[in-house]
Amino acid sequence: MLKSTLAPPPAVRRGESQSPGRGNATILLIAGRGVVLGALSVLAFGAAGSAGVGACPVPSVNHATIQEAIDDIGCSSISLAAQSYPESLLVERSLTIGGLGSADTFIDGRIEVHGSGTDFTLSAVGINNGCTKPGLRILDGARGTTIDTQIEPALLPCPLLVNEVFFDGFESGDTTAWE
Repeated sequence: MLKSTLAPPPAVRRGESQSPGRGNATILLIAGRGVVLGALSVLAFGAAGSAGVGACPVPSVNHATIQEAIDDIGCSSISLAAQSYPESLLVERSLTIGGLGSADTFIDGRIEVHGSGTDFTLSAVGINNGCTKPGLRILDGARGTTIDTQIEPALLPCPLLVNEVFFDGFESGDTTAWE
């Protein structure tokens, strides 16, 4: 009879810390009467870009900006600290972004969500929009839900989306700002 057991990761010494989702585990293969057939050491990663990360905090060591967390496919949800985020966001996959209240967590820019079948949820986040376009745009068959979200016009510079060179819509053919 072959049996495997999971040994706990090594203890963390005083003054050290171990990040959630990271650590070593050893799997022992045991055959009858406690004879160890072999051991397999596994390193569990929690780094950016690794699948299965789930909730990603911003800012963090792995994600300094919201867009970095959006671009990490391992992040199925993004939790924002209470602060201002001067960036415009492009979302092209299903995702949830949550803050700590629209008065405490806000984006100084705009959010565009694209893609058929994309489900987007924005919760407890304010948007201070100084852009010529709306602060939150749901396009191309995407679906959006907002909870405790406030969008306010503001006299702020409009940060570019990651795929833009010009902020006035030139890339998409929207030249209304040029008329």
